[in-house]
Amino acid sequence: MFLYQLGMAAENFHNSKREEGSSNTYIDSHIYDFNGPNATMECSTGYKSTDLDALIDGECIGICGPGCWMCWQHICGDCCIHNGCIRHDAFCTPTHFTYDCLTGRGVLWNTVTNVPRDC
Repeated sequence: MFLYQLGMAAENFHNSKREEGSSNTYIDSHIYDFNGPNATMECSTGYKSTDLDALIDGECIGICGPGCWMCWQHICGDCCIHNGCIRHDAFCTPTHFTYDCLTGRGVLWNTVTNVPRDC
């Protein structure tokens, strides 16, 4: 199942790839549902950001998915900030094409809490 999700994520990434320099031109609408002063959804495992501008300027660090343009609710269950995702984002800096980043280190393995998904 993990390999299927990884393949789907790669396909979505390539289908949605924007021109370099325009990373914030599209924001996943689910991020607005869970974050900001007018959030309509509750976080199930993470916590919300009340400052949407800072969240978006920071490329949505800590929200499951690649930046602000795609939230992966199927991993953590919501589009909120999670400690495991913050750790994972650190493993993905400066490039996403590392073993640790591609295999979900910090969220799916080498977690702090020893749960299947450290969200």
